[in-house]
Amino acid sequence: MPIDRRKGERRAENRREAERRKGPELRPAEGVPITQDELNRLRSHLEYEIWMLNETASYLSAHGQRIGEADMNAYLESFLLHASTMVDFFFPPAPGSRRDVIAEDFVPDWSMHVQISSQLVAIREMAGEGLGHLSYRNLELPTKEQLTGVCEELTSLRSQFELMLKIREEQQLPPTSEPDSGAGDEGE
Repeated sequence: MPIDRRKGERRAENRREAERRKGPELRPAEGVPITQDELNRLRSHLEYEIWMLNETASYLSAHGQRIGEADMNAYLESFLLHASTMVDFFFPPAPGSRRDVIAEDFVPDWSMHVQISSQLVAIREMAGEGLGHLSYRNLELPTKEQLTGVCEELTSLRSQFELMLKIREEQQLPPTSEPDSGAGDEGE
């Protein structure tokens, strides 16, 4: 039985299995309007991912001549991680099989409006083969043009997503009542 160090006594259950250790299910329920708090958290997370994507791409572009140094490897891995996070958000590899937040959770018809490019497929493959496990493929530093292209494409997708999200938000708002102009209607 595990010991609770804070109290100096044994706990009745394993902390890893405790219900309080499980995070909340964040996927919006189908048909339930998305709250402004949920949208704000999503926007904040997307902003962070795009910011990190651009920052790492900028560093790689400026220091690309130092291939093989530890900081370059770390920046390359970070770039691929943030790029693949965004690609998977917009184009989930296997819809329904993942628990990640995806664009269609917020804009249900998202996939009808976009298609994944060969550039984003290549980044997803590079990240999948080179991050988090040993691979026979070495990670190669993308060219400045590739780094810029990925950043621009994901930023554009985010803008398109924001526009569609804003339209959906406006459709979910209750209609506002028109100001009462009935004072002149009585004489008709």
